[in-house]
Amino acid sequence: MSELVSVVVPVYNVLPFLKRCLDSIICQTYSNLEIIIVDDGSTDGSGLVCDEYKKKDSRIKVIHQENGGLSEARNTGIEIFNGKYITFIDSDDWIEPSYVEYLYTLMSENKADMVQCAFRYIDSAHKVYNKVSNTQEILVYEKKQATKDLLLTKHLFSSAWGKLYQRRFFEYLRYPKGKLFEDIPVTYDVVLNSNIIVYGDIALYNYYYNNQSISKAKFNPRRLDVIEFISGAVDKVVQEYPELKLDCDIAMFRTYLGVFLAFDENTKYENIEEEIWQSLKKYRQSVINNSDASKVIRIKALSTYLGKNFVKKRLKR
Repeated sequence: MSELVSVVVPVYNVLPFLKRCLDSIICQTYSNLEIIIVDDGSTDGSGLVCDEYKKKDSRIKVIHQENGGLSEARNTGIEIFNGKYITFIDSDDWIEPSYVEYLYTLMSENKADMVQCAFRYIDSAHKVYNKVSNTQEILVYEKKQATKDLLLTKHLFSSAWGKLYQRRFFEYLRYPKGKLFEDIPVTYDVVLNSNIIVYGDIALYNYYYNNQSISKAKFNPRRLDVIEFISGAVDKVVQEYPELKLDCDIAMFRTYLGVFLAFDENTKYENIEEEIWQSLKKYRQSVINNSDASKVIRIKALSTYLGKNFVKKRLKR
């Protein structure tokens, strides 16, 4: 008999996208689901849609709470879920019909701790922004291999979504409240406390590209959360695997570069910009000399020797 899988959906003011998301969940080929929808104080009618779907499907539970942010909503779902496994779906995203069944099969057949599939980074016009190969290759990692892959973002990524987790991790893990990039510390903790991680190269998760997202906007101090989280993760990795220090340098370079490219001509944050630039420069030679680094990231590291203005003009999308 198939085990219960819990699906946690945080909802906040996503009325144009919510039905697409919920329809994709209730139509899964894997039916033994507990669907926990957490309405995080929506003001646009999203809460009413959640209640409508609860009437349609007995597997759905709806919780309405005051707005506390994405982490607070996820954590609310974590507090009450009953499944042997758990997955998180952002409410402006949607999943393919076989998403849960595929991840469940990977989990069961490999006795894995966490499994992940590929995804499409897709906008409202169905334009896909990432490379999707759909080779259906299955990669089975032990902990050190998975940690290295996550640092290099070869296949594994740090977002909460697109994964199925063993219940045991969320007996102690919670998402940090009031932060951006809150997925990072949890994902690294899961990987560093796993024995087997599995990646399946088929895109069954559709991540909605929203260019109005805070994490894609011009610089504001909240973006520094990513440095805090990656730095903390890297410290844990180096403590356990000192031999992965050079791969940690790649993760740090990539993180500082991402923050640096968010700055514009506004001089309000010029002191912070200079600090980020100096930190970026500390890691560039390590990246250039590391054969594990991708060709693209090594070229970006080389380009920093041409100065701040060159990097801003050439590397910004």
